[in-house]
Amino acid sequence: MRLAAQDLEEQGRWLVAVRWLASAGVVLTVWVASSVLGILRDPRPLYAIALCIIAYNLLFQAAYRRPRARRGHRARGAGRILLQFGLDLLALTLLLYFSDIAHNPFILYFVFHVVMASILLPGWAPYLLAFLAVVLVGAVLFLQSWGVIPPHPLDLPGLHAGIADERGPEGYVYPLGVLIALGSTLGIAAYLTTSVSRYVERVQGQIRQHEKMLGIGQLVAGFAHQIANPLDGLQNGLRRIESGAGANERLKETVRLMMAALGRIENVAKRLQEFARPQGLELQACDVNRAVDATLQLYANTLAGRGITVQLDCSAVPKAWGDPYSIEEILFNLCTNALDAMPQGGTLLVRTHAQERPDIGPDGCVAIEVHDSGVGIPADRLEKIFEPFYTTKAQTGGTGLGLGLCRMLLSEMGGRLEVESQLARGSTFRVLLAAAADDA
Repeated sequence: MRLAAQDLEEQGRWLVAVRWLASAGVVLTVWVASSVLGILRDPRPLYAIALCIIAYNLLFQAAYRRPRARRGHRARGAGRILLQFGLDLLALTLLLYFSDIAHNPFILYFVFHVVMASILLPGWAPYLLAFLAVVLVGAVLFLQSWGVIPPHPLDLPGLHAGIADERGPEGYVYPLGVLIALGSTLGIAAYLTTSVSRYVERVQGQIRQHEKMLGIGQLVAGFAHQIANPLDGLQNGLRRIESGAGANERLKETVRLMMAALGRIENVAKRLQEFARPQGLELQACDVNRAVDATLQLYANTLAGRGITVQLDCSAVPKAWGDPYSIEEILFNLCTNALDAMPQGGTLLVRTHAQERPDIGPDGCVAIEVHDSGVGIPADRLEKIFEPFYTTKAQTGGTGLGLGLCRMLLSEMGGRLEVESQLARGSTFRVLLAAAADDA
């Protein structure tokens, strides 16, 4: 299971959060073993290792907050996670070495690194970490047996004698430690496998949704191919009409408008065919404010008498990664839905602004919000509206494909579509696109 760049960033931040809990657990365990149970002779090396873990965790936390260049972002994300696992293996080996590694039941914790690496990292990386763990433990054991490094035994009753020889409660310390280590290992392993199972179920649902949209995309692409020749015929006929119009400027203007409309249809057909190909869309740095202006111009003659006021709030935002024409198509769908949601009139607000969203892009993101003051969407329908063929406008010819296509196009561009809505107060659809770096 290969994770995308933004998923690797999210999982890397999750590792940092888990490491804070692990650091606290190390400090607490060392304190209990040395101060309460008295089985650890010198806790200072273990406290020093805990401080080192906290120090490099702070560095990783700062690294995940710092913007990164987009190119090679996924490779850096995988390399950063691999580095975290390597440092954790080294820290765990040192913790075990200073606490009698040969008899320490917490040696089972090496399993976690391999399990998590198998979930997060592709290819050979999990096997490399498993091999590294074996090498580190083997090196410590052999160097101790050869007398190269000193051992650090625990003063643990019950370790070298049978339980029957230890009549006091101290005789149960080592078996209890084994049970704690085994129980925590199995519990955390169950948590990890359950988390993976839920993630797989969620991914399977997304795959089924994408399969539906893929079938629709192939159908629409075939339709677009079939209408290409009739469009050429219509354009040729309009050119003849324009050439024979003479001094009739009104007729020429009408022909030009018809040519522009046919050009848009042809462009849509070509874009749909391109989208259906395996390589997808070609991304570039886009001016989202220009896309907003171009989209709203299409409604210049359709708002008269509908009692709808259009408000535009475009900030000075950076360029965004995407396909300019696809962004216009997305905005056209969202604005059309917004107008349909206000049958009695209202306000359509289109706003652009920048956001700090590392889950969208390393340099932040550009947000385009389409807000209407219409009827709103019930909470139980907020996810259904993106399903193919689900529509609340069947009586007026709605197909239920618009929002699904918008989400699919944004997914192809590495973006996201979010929605917020309240009944009788309106809805806000938020298009999020990764900001393009200055040197893109």
